[in-house]
Amino acid sequence: MSEAPASRAPSRIGRARLTVTCGPLARELAGRFVAALGAQTSLPVDRAQEAVLVAEALADHCSDLTPDGEMTVSADVRADVLVIRLGPLGDGDAARLLSADAGGAGTLGALASSVETRRLRSGRESLVVVVGPHPGDGASAGSHGHDGGYPGA
Repeated sequence: MSEAPASRAPSRIGRARLTVTCGPLARELAGRFVAALGAQTSLPVDRAQEAVLVAEALADHCSDLTPDGEMTVSADVRADVLVIRLGPLGDGDAARLLSADAGGAGTLGALASSVETRRLRSGRESLVVVVGPHPGDGASAGSHGHDGGYPGA
């Protein structure tokens, strides 16, 4: 019996998507959306709250990134991981978001287990932010690194 693959690929509990118009409510809605999903994981409370901060940071850049004035946030909920996606974004928008974030508080890089840009079939981009347990937070934490070692992320 090998349990290593199971700890490397946490089973998906569910998937959800939120599309919100950029504006004053985007931050609150994105944060509450991720908070509700984080409650379904076994993440420690502090990590679930950090996932909320990630969603709020993404929403803060909503109007800069979405030409149509709407932001779509989707999430895969896994036993000990939240995989948060923002997109579709225009070409280069994910890099601009990461650059703007690094120039500010650096929320995404400081709180996420991994952050990467994915090219969608449509040619547009998607930003994928994974929030998993801190290293040392339980048995499966060691199998995930900052290298994007979350299958399907």
